[in-house]
Amino acid sequence: MRILLLAALVAAPAAAEDLTVNLESLRVPKGKIVLCLWNSATKFPDCDAGQPAQRVTIDAADADKPVVFKDVPPGVIAVSAFHDENGNGKFDTNFIGLPLEGTAASNNAKPRMGPPSYKAASFRFASSTSIRLRFFYL
Repeated sequence: MRILLLAALVAAPAAAEDLTVNLESLRVPKGKIVLCLWNSATKFPDCDAGQPAQRVTIDAADADKPVVFKDVPPGVIAVSAFHDENGNGKFDTNFIGLPLEGTAASNNAKPRMGPPSYKAASFRFASSTSIRLRFFYL
């Protein structure tokens, strides 16, 4: 009986923690920044087409303040973001699909012939952590 109780305590799920994101290399402090937290590769990094675990939108003027994702469960996660400079609510691209606005992903995964992969951007989250996202512009 004691062994079962001990096993249950050891196997108890870890508590959800906060993930703090600091933003770097924003081109201009206008428009909005959209950040998405992902716990799967499905539709990553497209915040509009996919189903991120959490989504946060802030004013670009506040990009010098940390952004906090609350109650993130432990596991493999990734963060993507885009700088909606013109404030139209979407990530703008040109006629061949190249980004007209800045993008960012955790691990500073860079876009190469398309958006970064979930594998390149993902990391193991276990406890309250702070990461930096660096924006890239073409």
